[in-house]
Amino acid sequence: MTASKALQLQPEDIQQLRNEVLWPHKSFEQCVLETDHLPSTFHFGVKVDGLTVATVTLQQEKNQRLQEEKQYRLRAMAVREGYRGQGFGDAIVEAGLNHLRGLGVEVVWCDARVAALNFYRRLHFNELEEEYEIPIIGMHRFMWKVLSSQV
Repeated sequence: MTASKALQLQPEDIQQLRNEVLWPHKSFEQCVLETDHLPSTFHFGVKVDGLTVATVTLQQEKNQRLQEEKQYRLRAMAVREGYRGQGFGDAIVEAGLNHLRGLGVEVVWCDARVAALNFYRRLHFNELEEEYEIPIIGMHRFMWKVLSSQV
């Protein structure tokens, strides 16, 4: 699968995947984020035979650790079991980052699950060594990637 297969999706396209992979402890209805329907929020994903197999959400949100003005948060990134290791995650994140670059976004940050650190490292994200727990979800690290230094 190539990056050209990554599509911009709607929250309804990704809710089931979020529920199954990221938040199985939540109800289906609870797998919609408060920012999902904002015009400044973007969802990218890959569908195979009509089934959403990978998703990522990019929302406008500032983090105090970063000095750049134009920041976005990468969150709710998931690839369905059985489809991992095939480049779907790389494709959707790169599609999202390219979209944000086109909007002049300077930096993207995330709370990365410890199990996914190597994925983000491979995509050249920076990280802080400190780990912290997000209740029920698990251990995370703060990671970021500078997209542009132009204002």
